[in-house]
Amino acid sequence: MATAEVYNQLADKMRASQSRIPEILSKLATPEECQMMLALPASPRELAEKFQMDEDAAKRKLDEFVTKGMVFAFVKEGQLRYFFARSVGQISDAISAAVFNHPDWPIREEVLELWERNREDGVKRAREFAGKAMPPARPGTRFRVIPLRAAVKDNTGMLAYEDTEAILRNAPAIAVV
Repeated sequence: MATAEVYNQLADKMRASQSRIPEILSKLATPEECQMMLALPASPRELAEKFQMDEDAAKRKLDEFVTKGMVFAFVKEGQLRYFFARSVGQISDAISAAVFNHPDWPIREEVLELWERNREDGVKRAREFAGKAMPPARPGTRFRVIPLRAAVKDNTGMLAYEDTEAILRNAPAIAVV
């Protein structure tokens, strides 16, 4: 299997092949590791059998994938199993948390930059799909916290762009994710 193909196959599992997900995965895993993730869900024993490796080595590898935010552990019928991320949102949150919790990772800034470009690409695709102009995101912003009216005492000094009620009232469309 071609190197790029295995990253695309993992992205296809999340319906994200038209994104930067394959490129992000290539920074976090080798093609051989991606082959292992394609075999999920599985227990360490099942993965060890499939890839002719020691069960302890398989568990260490799966735990490494969990640490990187690509794979999730769960217990089913009393047995520890692992699965690959099911959606872009799930893997985005998990990988972002992983890189923030590991400031010493050499790929940290590169992965964060790829997520930022992936988000920008998604906004561009959404604009094209909707056919409407959306305001561009401010450079360098990733998250925005807006206080609820009840959380701000007396609402003094709350500007319209901080007023949750005004934002919702004036929004042309609202998405809850």
